[in-house]
Amino acid sequence: MNGNGSKIEIFKPFGESFELMKKILFQPFDLRKWLVIGFAAWLANLGGGGGGVGNFNYPDKRREGAQKLNETIGQIPQPILITGICILICVVLLVILLFAWLRARGRFILVDCIVRNRGAIVEPWCQYRKEGNREKGITMGSPSNVGQISWRHVHGVVLLMACCNRYCSFVASSNNGYKHCAMS
Repeated sequence: MNGNGSKIEIFKPFGESFELMKKILFQPFDLRKWLVIGFAAWLANLGGGGGGVGNFNYPDKRREGAQKLNETIGQIPQPILITGICILICVVLLVILLFAWLRARGRFILVDCIVRNRGAIVEPWCQYRKEGNREKGITMGSPSNVGQISWRHVHGVVLLMACCNRYCSFVASSNNGYKHCAMS
């Protein structure tokens, strides 16, 4: 380089960020604003996982519980068990989609709180509705990759439930009127 280039600052952006953080959070101190920004941050990370420290040293009594659970599940008629599993998978997928949608909207709310130096939930929720729904393809029926994958999973589970219904009808007709199927 010829020496006329601009000087690269490493610590200056950190100092400016720290000053902005102090201005937003402490000048003036407002507990309501803290709570709103905290809620927006929680919403922006909803369902995103996180740490968690647990004790994984289970006692050997766990095997007895697993055997009891296995015996209980073995007593449930197979068509009802398959239907229940399909319904559980549908519910889990819908909860995942709901959390993804809320997380996408929450990110826009959090950014709005920081950029505009305010504590608001309702206004940015309405103002950034379109952008929040489109983030990561959360829009229902979106042709984007993530939305398409999510809805393919939902359609797959619905198809699986339809197959379970046909299987239950087949079992009922071939077992002389076996009537333990919830879907038939």
